[in-house]
Amino acid sequence: MTYVRGFSGAADQTGEAAVDAAIAHAESAGYGEGVTKFRLRDWGISRQRYWGCPIPVLHCDSCGTVPEAKANLPVLLPQDVTFDVPGNPLDRHPTWRQATCPKCGGAARRETDTMDTFVDSSWYYARFTSPGRRRRPTGRMRNTG
Repeated sequence: MTYVRGFSGAADQTGEAAVDAAIAHAESAGYGEGVTKFRLRDWGISRQRYWGCPIPVLHCDSCGTVPEAKANLPVLLPQDVTFDVPGNPLDRHPTWRQATCPKCGGAARRETDTMDTFVDSSWYYARFTSPGRRRRPTGRMRNTG
């Protein structure tokens, strides 16, 4: 992509050139510094509070973090939460957090963070592209042509 009348007077410049020019300007003026920071580690699952898809993970004192049993999927959010106190309403729900560990049968706690709503949209789109699959939600179809 080329930007016309780019940063600092250039007739046209690419996005990378514009970023470089902006960094050079900020550094020469003494109010900024070019640095690179990576913060995408948690991008896929953001810390939503109730409004996204439940993460099907349980925390067991004996077994550690374990996936929810397939028989219990999908995990549904409770309908009787309250939003009168700041924070995650799932942490305060009287029963939803309580679960049974599928490995040992002991007491476990549900993950109370939920996935960002883009995750269910993405899965819907991916599944929509593979409507004939029965064993897996998505994947390559064999080319028969």
